[in-house]
Amino acid sequence: MLADLPLTLRYALAASVCLARHGTDRSTSKAVAEETGIPPAFLAKVLAQLRKSGLVEGTKGHHGGYRLARPAEEIYLADVVAAVDADDAGDLARVCAMGNRPCDKTNPCALHDLWLIATAPVLQMSESVTLARLARMSGQDV
Repeated sequence: MLADLPLTLRYALAASVCLARHGTDRSTSKAVAEETGIPPAFLAKVLAQLRKSGLVEGTKGHHGGYRLARPAEEIYLADVVAAVDADDAGDLARVCAMGNRPCDKTNPCALHDLWLIATAPVLQMSESVTLARLARMSGQDV
């Protein structure tokens, strides 16, 4: 299912979990790119979106780099989705099941109500799973 997510969202999740694994230590964008396999130019865009949303902080200079702006226990998957959603990454509830157009109560597609039921568990999960939990699941404590 992760492969069905927009690329920007997949990269934002990977970069966020990478930073969560590093705790309060700063990581260079080069190190994050190497650890996650995200192309450096794309990573720069993703990190800019995460910074703009207040999830990540970055510092320039010799001891600079990126880290989460608050503890990983306080950042949920839904926060990462919202951070990249502003640039049309979309989320599962708003992507039309009949195509790739906006779909809502006022302009529903034929599958709108069923799609909301089907995606409810994923949306609920995104609001309850933290980056800290994902970092632990990937084998490193935060």
